[in-house]
Amino acid sequence: MISCLRGGAAVCRRAGVPALAAIWLAALLVSAGPMQAAAPAQQPPAATPQATFQRYCLSCHNQNLKDRGTVPIAFDAFWT
Repeated sequence: MISCLRGGAAVCRRAGVPALAAIWLAALLVSAGPMQAAAPAQQPPAATPQATFQRYCLSCHNQNLKDRGTVPIAFDAFWT
């Protein structure tokens, strides 16, 4: 604090920034508590190409929607 007395208010403010940052960092680390390792994520079973095609393509590209003119091609006739 001697530098605050000799250098004026500007020096005093600059000296307070690192102290404030250190207090903030310490509070952050204390509030976080002990860290635990995350459990390994389980991988979902690999989908077969047929299941993927059925889920993402055939739900829209079917003969019913082709007859209505909504989609240009119906894939359900190809995958039976």
